[in-house]
Amino acid sequence: VMSVTRGPDQNEIKLPGTMQALTEAPILARTDGYLKRRLVDIGDRVRTGQIIAEIDAPELDQQIHQAEAAIEQAAAAIEQAQANLEQGKANRELARITAERTKTLTERGISPQQEGDQSRAQLAAQDANVQALEKAILAQRSNLTAVKSNLARLQEVQGYRLVKAPFDGVITQRNVDVGALVSTGSTLLYRIAQIGTLRTYVNVPQNNVNSVHVGQT
Repeated sequence: VMSVTRGPDQNEIKLPGTMQALTEAPILARTDGYLKRRLVDIGDRVRTGQIIAEIDAPELDQQIHQAEAAIEQAAAAIEQAQANLEQGKANRELARITAERTKTLTERGISPQQEGDQSRAQLAAQDANVQALEKAILAQRSNLTAVKSNLARLQEVQGYRLVKAPFDGVITQRNVDVGALVSTGSTLLYRIAQIGTLRTYVNVPQNNVNSVHVGQT
């Protein structure tokens, strides 16, 4: 014999679920080379900016040396172009003085007209030469700016040899080991998850849908 009592207000449903990190990100190589050091492994907790791997990139080092040499060459070319401009200006000044003297002599009838025409033509040629030398300096300066920009880009890429954690979290996957060849943008080094906040996913079967209500635990 049992007494009739009111049943519970809510039914309990036991369902399986999965928990995933709120933030999870892959960490890819951003420079080509070989993995020199691996400083963390699966399950390790890391902090933002912590170095988790180091890539050896000898080809990148060689490119930086070449870029530094190109800067020195471009600077020397500018100095040479500046010297040529000074020489061109001196030649133009001499041609101007010669043209003025020949003009005076021609007007007085001392010098033939042909010499006056030749001196004016030489002056015009020297003017054109000076303009060309000035443009050459501008071109060399643009070249120097370009090679400096290339060096800055290579130095920035060189900084990517040290792989750093983007945020606080836990290493959930490690795909490479020391000595492995890595490629920019394609080699997955690690996966890191931020587990301070998790998402829970529960799949409710169709026959239990009507038993789920707002506010229910």
